[in-house]
Amino acid sequence: MKKRKLQNTRPHEDPPVGVDDDFEQELFFANNEKTLIQESEDAKLAEQINQEEYETSGQLIECGCCYEEVAFEKMAQCDDGHLFCLGCCVSGTSASLGAGKVTLNCFSPGCKFPFARPEIKKFLDAKTFEYFEQRCQQEALLQAEVELERCPFCDFAVEMDASPEECRVFQCMNAACGKESCRLCHEEAHIPLRCDEVEKKGERDKRVFVEDAMTQALVRVCNNRRCKKPFFKEEGCNHIKCSCGTEMCYLCRKTIKGYNHFRPAGGGGCVLHDDTKKQDAALVKEAMKRAADDYDDQGGSKEGQQEGEKGGGDNTRQASSTQ
Repeated sequence: MKKRKLQNTRPHEDPPVGVDDDFEQELFFANNEKTLIQESEDAKLAEQINQEEYETSGQLIECGCCYEEVAFEKMAQCDDGHLFCLGCCVSGTSASLGAGKVTLNCFSPGCKFPFARPEIKKFLDAKTFEYFEQRCQQEALLQAEVELERCPFCDFAVEMDASPEECRVFQCMNAACGKESCRLCHEEAHIPLRCDEVEKKGERDKRVFVEDAMTQALVRVCNNRRCKKPFFKEEGCNHIKCSCGTEMCYLCRKTIKGYNHFRPAGGGGCVLHDDTKKQDAALVKEAMKRAADDYDDQGGSKEGQQEGEKGGGDNTRQASSTQ
């Protein structure tokens, strides 16, 4: 067999680790793109050469699950020696991993032996293996009946010598989280404020929900379905012209043409000039009360919060009154 030489021999540093280093990750891959592509091609070539050599020498091994013949390097085995290809190992252990189990047993009929950790590392991707390691550590601490301090924002837990009164701030060491929290009230760290001086999550969620509803009561939306820009009026007449050219009545919010829509004061219908600030204030007050009652009735559900978050917000702009 003709030997094929691997092309890349240039060493490179490992990419930086941590979700907080996204820019560094992108910069690393941008600077090392050619090297990484060549290494990937070399790895595939090495795997192909290895597979061909195993085939030539008749040393391929049959997977105990799918019965496909593969090279030994592409297999993992339980502690009793049952061999499976890496793809079958992933499929066979996915249910156990999803259930949060820390022991991944062999799936050969009648075998109760587990896969050792080095074998598990062969067929799990880096992120899944990190999760598996964390679950193993947590389970070991629980078995040891150690009192743990847990991060309120993720699953990270650790034993702490100092009491919450002695050390109020908990620093999560999970790279995907990294948040600081208060060990007394389990909210985000708020030193130097006391716990009773900090707005709790439920209070904050209700405030945001009510404020969004109040904004929606004040804000109008352009009737042009291709525009839909939100706006509000601070002064001027009630004939509104959007930047897209659509004309609207500020009072009834209908699309109009010119000024024929408006009627004299006391004549019924919409008037061209009046104190819309009082009307808007009344709408906002009513929306505030209704939103607060709705939030309490829904028990602070996410559905209720999401309804209050639709539209408005930072995209709101002031209307252009024609006067």
